Amino acid sequence: MVSRAFALIFLLSHPFALGIIGLALGIVALQRLNEEQQRLNGFSSSPDVTFTMDQSDMFSASMSITVACGVITLWTTVSSVLLCMDHRRKHQRLGKPGKKLENEVSPRRRSGRSEKTQGAVYLILAAWLLASMVSLAVFYATGSRRVMAMTGTTILPDDIAEDARRALGLASAYKDIGPLKGVMIQPWFCIFWTTASGVYLLVSRPAHGHSH
Repeated sequence: MVSRAFALIFLLSHPFALGIIGLALGIVALQRLNEEQQRLNGFSSSPDVTFTMDQSDMFSASMSITVACGVITLWTTVSSVLLCMDHRRKHQRLGKPGKKLENEVSPRRRSGRSEKTQGAVYLILAAWLLASMVSLAVFYATGSRRVMAMTGTTILPDDIAEDARRALGLASAYKDIGPLKGVMIQPWFCIFWTTASGVYLLVSRPAHGHSH
């Protein structure tokens, strides 16, 4: 009983903490992308020229990772509360001897069903974060954001847009944007521990209580 409770605390504390860190890193990265977009939008070499930057692929992937990490943290909190409630109900029932009703589900069986459901949710969340990380890894390794200069509806030569990008000190390749490096690395640990928590809840069994 004690060793299983310790294992659950040890496992669930990791996706909770790593989810918070991933959420924070994602927010910082999104803020950087948004700030640099605004800086470029406000830059003007002449009154008739406007500049835009396409980074929607990286922004979407980073947003998905940020939300996934936040949901993992939230679900870990909910799951921990549910596990504590199941544990409490089981011991309350075991402390009250009496005749078991014909259709009554035993506390251990109810707890087992709850844990398997929770384990499945952990695996779904891990799969969501994994899919988002794969997308981000592709964009991070090979992608870059395109800066365009326009006057009205006419697209100006690329060298004008590049001059503006360099003047603002904006990186072209995603891998050269500092905050994205943390988003590229840290969530992999969150995926591992979220998966480990889900697998443990699916395959392990609630501890036996003393029967009366």
